[in-house]
Amino acid sequence: MKKGELVELATSLELSKTGTKAVLIERIMQAGPPAPTYFELPTNEIIREVVNKLAGVKLAQRTPERVAHRRADLIRRRVVYETSDVVIDIDEDGEREVEFTLRCESGTYVKETVHGDGGRTQPSISSLIKAKCDVVWLDVADIHAD
Repeated sequence: MKKGELVELATSLELSKTGTKAVLIERIMQAGPPAPTYFELPTNEIIREVVNKLAGVKLAQRTPERVAHRRADLIRRRVVYETSDVVIDIDEDGEREVEFTLRCESGTYVKETVHGDGGRTQPSISSLIKAKCDVVWLDVADIHAD
C-alpha cells in the first residue's frame, strides 16, 4: 500500500496518521479488525412488494461468473413477464425463505435475477431489497411457446 492509502485507513480507524509506513502499518495491525456492521433487513411486506414489482422489468444481465469461461461476456436484455405466489416462511433460526414464481423471457439467468451475481445482473432482487439473497431451490415449472 502507498503511504497515502495507509494514512486514509488510519484516519478512518481514528488512529494517529503520523509516522513512517512501517509505523502506520504496525499501528493499523494493532488496532485489530473493525467492529462488525449490522444492517436492517427488509420487512416481509417490502420483500413481497419488490418481487411483485419485478413484473414487466427489463433486466440487463452480463454473462454470469459461473458460465463466463464458456460464454462470451455480453450484456443480455431479458424481460420478467410475470411474478406471482410470493410465500415467506420464517424458520426457527429466524431466517426467512421466500418462495415465488417468475415467468421470464427465454434465456434469462434466473438465479442471477435473484442474487445479482456481484452486480452483473441489474436490477436483481438482492439489489432492490439491499440484502444478500441465495437461491436454495429452482424448478422450471413450464415452458411457454408464445
